[in-house]
Amino acid sequence: MPRKRWIVSLHKPGKLLAACCLVFSLHAQTDSPEALNARALSAYKNKDYATFLILEKQIAALTPGDPRALYNVASGEALLGHAAEAVAQLDKLTELHLDFNAEKDPDFAGILKTSQWSEYRDRLAALQKPVVGSSVAFTLPEKGLLASSAALDEASGDTYIGSLRERKILKRSKDGVVSEFATEKDGLLGVSSLLIDSSRHQLFASMAALPFMQNYRKEDAGKAGICVFDLITGKLVRSAPLSVPGEAHTLSQMAENKYGDIFVVDTGSSEIRRLRRSSTELELFLSSVVFQSPRGLALSADERTLYVVDAATGIWAVDVLSIDRTAVEVPPEFWLGGISGLARLPDGFISLQSGAQPNRVVRIRLNAKGDKVTSVETLESNHPSYETPMLGNLAGSDFIYVANSQLNLIDVKTGLFPADRAKETVVLRLPVGSQ
Repeated sequence: MPRKRWIVSLHKPGKLLAACCLVFSLHAQTDSPEALNARALSAYKNKDYATFLILEKQIAALTPGDPRALYNVASGEALLGHAAEAVAQLDKLTELHLDFNAEKDPDFAGILKTSQWSEYRDRLAALQKPVVGSSVAFTLPEKGLLASSAALDEASGDTYIGSLRERKILKRSKDGVVSEFATEKDGLLGVSSLLIDSSRHQLFASMAALPFMQNYRKEDAGKAGICVFDLITGKLVRSAPLSVPGEAHTLSQMAENKYGDIFVVDTGSSEIRRLRRSSTELELFLSSVVFQSPRGLALSADERTLYVVDAATGIWAVDVLSIDRTAVEVPPEFWLGGISGLARLPDGFISLQSGAQPNRVVRIRLNAKGDKVTSVETLESNHPSYETPMLGNLAGSDFIYVANSQLNLIDVKTGLFPADRAKETVVLRLPVGSQ
């Protein structure tokens, strides 16, 4: 059974087409997508596939371009034996560069031997073909790191790699020598993201207590924080812990302004926090009321705008002074779901879409006002080394990122990690062109 549930589109909702009034009943017009989805699920479970399809079509009309709705319509068509109609919906997903692995979904079993499916498989093969634009920067022989982030210090040429599982930061010198830069003894939890301030010779590490990290204790649950290290001495400069009883916090990507203040995503609480220069307090910048599922952020060139990507509602431009936010318009031909982090370029962003299949790195361009996406270019896709690729950072004209965090190996129920299946960590260097 596929995951038949409502997922809010990352596209700006837009206006409901007037034509819907002629196609669907009055009841369908007044139902919310969530309410329709509940009814669709019930129909699916009762094997009333005709009703399921009708309801999914209504959801798709209310949410133009939403991939899950398109897939569910395809599923309904396949369950009723409508091969051509099912493939037509799957083709729409292919145009969005998405593969939902329908061939392994039992809902499509009845049409797998049709000519329409054979033709669709040929078209899908082009999407599944690896697009490789990067070179291997280096590999780390130590297995089981669950590397989360890589950052290059352009001043020294050294690269730093954070480990979610082993609660440490590795340093790889420009000469290729690997050493431990910081460990659990320095107060590290699972390291989520790294950010380097080369001008101040500082390394920022966001972190969170994760059930699969080494030496995890139940009393660690919900803890998070930021550690700041001196790149020259390797010493801990300051620590900003975040621990509120009964609350879950998971600090992730960071962005720094010219004053040395840090903005950080808290994916655990759906908040944005700020760490001011020299402070040890992670103050609340944007509450969970504002965003549902923030996944990345980046400052504009003038630092007046903080761009935040939300997995549920899209990309938002937040005025740093007034805290007013405006949705960045995303045309329906682009799908920006599954984004993990933003790396700012003058005309947009570089981002990983590790929550989409195939995994890929995209360049997102904005208009001059910065309020509309004008193009989305795939720079790399389905790399042979991919195994849940993770956050990256820009270094000059290159994007440095971890190809295989191996988070996919974790047992989400027990937190156990099969070390015998672990591989060497691969860090990629991807040229992103002119900035």
